[in-house]
Amino acid sequence: MFGREVYNTELGRYFIPLTSFIEVFTMQMLLSIAVALAAGLLMTRVIKPLKLPAVTAYLIAGVLIGPYVLGRAGVPGLGFCTHGEVTSLHLISEAALGFIAFAIGNEFRIS
Repeated sequence: MFGREVYNTELGRYFIPLTSFIEVFTMQMLLSIAVALAAGLLMTRVIKPLKLPAVTAYLIAGVLIGPYVLGRAGVPGLGFCTHGEVTSLHLISEAALGFIAFAIGNEFRIS
């Protein structure tokens, strides 16, 4: 049987189906990613009147929704609660860093 084994003194042992565990995990991760994208968009709107580049807004948003600021609230889906959640998305993180590096390079003008 595939799943996570749980022990209960009254019911003996039983399994939580793996599919429901994965569905809950992915829904929380998708919500966290959506919050990250929304935070980046909102921070660019806040930073634009200050005449700072959008990369600065993305970095500030990343710090705010990370496990050390907003993640301390412990609300699932609202930012990233643990460092493990952040490291589990390393592929998306690497792609995002590539886009940020491209945006930084785009800010430089050859004159």
